[in-house]
This record gives sequence, C-alpha cells and structure tokens, in this order.
Amino acid sequence: MKPVLFVLNDRRSIKSKSTNATLMLACLRQGHSVFVTDVVHLQATSASALFAEALRLPPIEKLKSRKSLEQKISQARTERVSFADLQAVFVRTTPGQDIARAWAHRLAIEVLGLASQTGIRVFNCPLGLQKASSKLYTVCLPEQFVPRTMVCHSLKSVQDFADQLDGPLVIK
Repeated sequence: MKPVLFVLNDRRSIKSKSTNATLMLACLRQGHSVFVTDVVHLQATSASALFAEALRLPPIEKLKSRKSLEQKISQARTERVSFADLQAVFVRTTPGQDIARAWAHRLAIEVLGLASQTGIRVFNCPLGLQKASSKLYTVCLPEQFVPRTMVCHSLKSVQDFADQLDGPLVIK
C-alpha cells in the first residue's frame, strides 16, 4: 500500500489521545506507511516536484500502546518523502494556534494546492482551507445557513450587536 502523509502544526507534538493519533493508527492498521510532517517542512522544486521532510511512524506491530506513539515520534529520524509516492495527504493544521508560523501555513496551503492540482488526494481541500481561513468567511455563506453574525474587533460594536439579539450570543 502507498504511504500517507499527515501535515500538522508541529510534527513532534502528537498526543496519544488526539484525533490525529487515532487517524494515524487507523491508517497503520489498514497497512499504510504513515509519515508525519509540519508546515515548515514542505518543499517544492517545481509545481509537480513536491516533497516533505517527514517522520515515519513505526509499523502498528511495533507500537505497544497509544502512549508509545509519542515516544516513537520523538525518536524518529527525518526522511525526504516525494508527494508523487503518496496515496493521500491529510491536512490537520490549526493555523490560529500557530501565529508565529503564519507564513509557513500560507506557504503550506500553496504547496498542498499544487499537490491537489497534480492529482494527489489532499484532505482537507487546500482551496477550501484558504477560503475559510478566518471568521470573515461566514459572512460569505447564504444567510439561511448561518446565524446572525458579526466579525469585528471592537468591543462597542459587539455590545451593540448583542443588544439587538433576542437570544444567546456566541463570541469567538
């Protein structure tokens, strides 16, 4: 089976009880080789020559427990992986929690967009991630599918908006 690649904020920060760990273990159980990288370790030498400096997870039989996954990743060595050799790429980033590397997230989306254009399966769609990169995206959706929304940075505007509502308010 072809390998799969997971792109995270930080390739060495996988927690054993996280959704990312669960997905990776499921891929290992299915017989895939699993690689993990992050937004800083993606490379392109042309639009069709895309690579990742990634950590290879051990086969499922070498993992004694979910907790051992964290230890194995901390000991893993970096390998250069060609996107052309991959079955799929899973984008599991949260740019809002990684402000210091916002530049790397933007570049990663572009690299992943190129990968998608060359026929590589990329989950979540890079174009969708780019479009929905901020809360402002919600005001572009059809009104019948979105609760009353305001995107702003002014406390006074939020207070005025809240005063106009008949029910509860969610603030993000």
